[in-house]
Amino acid sequence: MNAIFLGAAGLFLFLLLATFNALVVPASSNIACATNMCVLVRTFSEYQTVFGAGLAVFAAYVAAKPVWLQVNRMKMDQEIAARDMIARRIRGMEKRKSISKREMDELLDDIHRTIYPHPVEYEYDPDSLDMQWVHNKMHHCGQVALSLEKMQINMLDTATVESRRQLLITALLNLEKCFDDICAYARLSGDYEVSDDDLEKIRRVGLREQELLPTKVQTLSDEYDALSTGMADEIIKLRRRVRRIDDEILVDEG
Repeated sequence: MNAIFLGAAGLFLFLLLATFNALVVPASSNIACATNMCVLVRTFSEYQTVFGAGLAVFAAYVAAKPVWLQVNRMKMDQEIAARDMIARRIRGMEKRKSISKREMDELLDDIHRTIYPHPVEYEYDPDSLDMQWVHNKMHHCGQVALSLEKMQINMLDTATVESRRQLLITALLNLEKCFDDICAYARLSGDYEVSDDDLEKIRRVGLREQELLPTKVQTLSDEYDALSTGMADEIIKLRRRVRRIDDEILVDEG
């Protein structure tokens, strides 16, 4: 509407100048103007291209201003949508972090209390392991790994978090295999389908894995700490991004 008004005003000005030019300006350019009106009209007539260009630029600015406002409005809407999505991701990540903490703390606390019954001495006695407990921890590791794998399938976290979670899953599966090897001899000793030679090999593997158990537990603990730290760092980054969007929205609305 503003552009149409300016166009009409420009046309009216052109016709007005043409009329005044015919009425008050001498036909010959060599004749000097006798009145101020003549000087004004002649000046406008001689520089009408410049004035027209300026008017066109101004009209374009007025016409484009609503478009700029609309673009800024769309940008703000996109930022608000992005903010909502990031906020949902933060809430989801915090929930998954809480679930991982609960499951991993339960597993690691039980293992540490069992293999290090005397924290002051901090000694591990492989012969003190109860095979039923080992069997139960084998299944426990598998259950926690399955829970974390479900989180991976949904792909709701950042690539950094998912890569660290995958390392934790690998450590869990390695510990599950370690527990399985340790209790395999006790589990298969009465199985007539297992030969004595195979049973002896299973026993030797189990003894070796008993010695390696603390190392694999420590690896699991380290990977869990790395995942917890990674998730905390990513949550902080996402919160900072939400804060930046909030600041931009408040500035635009101000």
